[in-house]
Amino acid sequence: MIIILVFAVLLSTATAQDDLRPRYGLNAGVGIAFHSSDFTGLPNVPSCCPGYESGTGLSPVVMAVGMWPMSSSLLMRVRLGYAPLSGSISREEAPRMVVGGVVVDGMFEHNIDVTLNAISLEPTVSAHVAGPMFIDGGVRLSMFPSPAYAQKEEIISPSTSGTFLDPSGADSRSRTRNVYSGEMPSTSFHAAITLALRAEFPLNVQQSLLLVPEIAVGYGLTNIGGVDWKVHPFRAGITVLWQPTDEKPLHMNDAQVPPPPVVPAVVAQNSTIIPLPKNLDVSLGAFTRSPGGTLDTLERIVIDETISEQITAVLPMIFFQHGNDEIPSRYSHRSMRDVPVFNKGELFGKGALDVYHNIINLIGVRMREHPRSTIQLTGCVMPDSIESTSSGLARRRAEHVRDLLVAQWGIEPQRIIVEARELPAQPSSVRHDDGRSENRRVDISSDDPSILDLVRVEDTLRTSSAQDIVLRIGVVSDTTITSWSLRCFAGTRQLLTQGGSGSPPTEISIPFSSPFTEDAIRAELIVVNDGGRQRIAESTIPVEITTLAKKAERRMGLKRIDEYGLILFAFGKASLEGPNARILDLIRSRIEPASSVIVRGHADRTGSAEVNLRLTQERAEAVGAALKHPRIDARGVGQKNMLYDNELPEGRFYNRTVRVRVETPIAP
Repeated sequence: MIIILVFAVLLSTATAQDDLRPRYGLNAGVGIAFHSSDFTGLPNVPSCCPGYESGTGLSPVVMAVGMWPMSSSLLMRVRLGYAPLSGSISREEAPRMVVGGVVVDGMFEHNIDVTLNAISLEPTVSAHVAGPMFIDGGVRLSMFPSPAYAQKEEIISPSTSGTFLDPSGADSRSRTRNVYSGEMPSTSFHAAITLALRAEFPLNVQQSLLLVPEIAVGYGLTNIGGVDWKVHPFRAGITVLWQPTDEKPLHMNDAQVPPPPVVPAVVAQNSTIIPLPKNLDVSLGAFTRSPGGTLDTLERIVIDETISEQITAVLPMIFFQHGNDEIPSRYSHRSMRDVPVFNKGELFGKGALDVYHNIINLIGVRMREHPRSTIQLTGCVMPDSIESTSSGLARRRAEHVRDLLVAQWGIEPQRIIVEARELPAQPSSVRHDDGRSENRRVDISSDDPSILDLVRVEDTLRTSSAQDIVLRIGVVSDTTITSWSLRCFAGTRQLLTQGGSGSPPTEISIPFSSPFTEDAIRAELIVVNDGGRQRIAESTIPVEITTLAKKAERRMGLKRIDEYGLILFAFGKASLEGPNARILDLIRSRIEPASSVIVRGHADRTGSAEVNLRLTQERAEAVGAALKHPRIDARGVGQKNMLYDNELPEGRFYNRTVRVRVETPIAP
């Protein structure tokens, strides 16, 4: 009974809040981070997830608390401390899989674990409601010193069988893939609205110590990871508060205190010579290089989004190393188990060589789509002291290609004809090394034109108004420069870090590729002279992405960009035959009266620059004349601006090309 009476007295005192006083204390509890999202993958991180949606995370919370009265019923409350928002989001996917030759229902789990150790500041206003109850409302601001993520995709079902293939198409013997980890992009700051309910109970009669249970919920305002990913915090915990008690006033007596004796001052005089500061001025300007080579001021970067279709011709050849019959590793080959993963869309923007290096996959997919088709593989050798003496080398090269199609793609052997010969039917010149290496190959032909037909991939294309960024540095100093450093970021993504002793260079180029976010590009230059003076110069370049949706909303001019590549020209000729004629028919069908057409002829490194320039001009003009359009810009560039790697046989074949770009306005 006595204990109950004491508690009743304490509780009654807790309800009397007419004299709110400052409070200071420590809070401990548990936090739950509720993650809501709508994205398929983090920026620049490969992912096959159809879309992440939600997840949670559980973490301890420890924070210091301070409160100061604003009125008889309001307090300013500030919390500062450790309040993580870590968690895990996952998504299950149910694909159809081939296991042991049998189609079964599978289950993949896509998962991202994110570590968000946060230093959080919560300024809130606390209102006394009734009795011991208070309601707090305000914001929660969090900084993440080292945000990190860990991603993986795992086979959940079947639980005892099934593995992924590696990028080369071989069995990885692993039930996980897309395993990546690192620093979480665009995740340095988080803001949320917070609302809390708490009750204050005194722990002693003087009310100098208070026990405060509380719960708080939050709604995240900012995204993390540079995608549509928000975190909503929930917290429950206990706070112990200390508040000062009323103190008795101090009374001073009337006794007179004699003044201290006066001590004569001894003045010492000396002189200090203060040197004048050494002058140091620093400037930093952003420029971009025009097509003519001059530098223009770069005030902003506009990323323009257009509809685009890539049309790529397939080079019907597979090249081999000298004296070798193994298919080089640069050729990608997957199995039919990967058909749901492999699609033409993933080839968009990869360039003609990347499309070509998937030739085995393309043939495998197309032969399965056209079950009556057949192909002929003709193995060839370069007749020299090594390849001529290797018995059956040409046939083994063709057989290896056949065996891969049979084993990996399930193509019936009787649909693949294997032949062998020495030089190809249309050989390259044997007078130089490049030509000889081009003759070590397997030629591919088919009775069905669709097997080796053009590769057409449609997607949106983003191009930048600036192809490069050049920073111009100006330094004026009365004395020697001792050191300098330069940092450049796009949001939180680091583009460049450079520095050294002595003076900085007058120009620095920044590696730049079109960003997919509108984060401004920031550059910071620090220069120090031998007088110890330091100056900082900064430059910020805004970035705007003009998406198709924005263009439609603003009724801006939309356009479609189609790109085509003509290859397999006869040696030294500009005639348009075979596959090139089919490509021209396709281009003509896509050109409209309002279209503009750019034609550029290119060459590889073989032969003289003068001859190649003339030949590429003839080929470009032949294509332009065949298209019969009033707005055509056709030029040959010879050996300038070679598009592909000349060290590879296929690179040289694709360098002997005419590129056609068709831009067509689209009504919004």
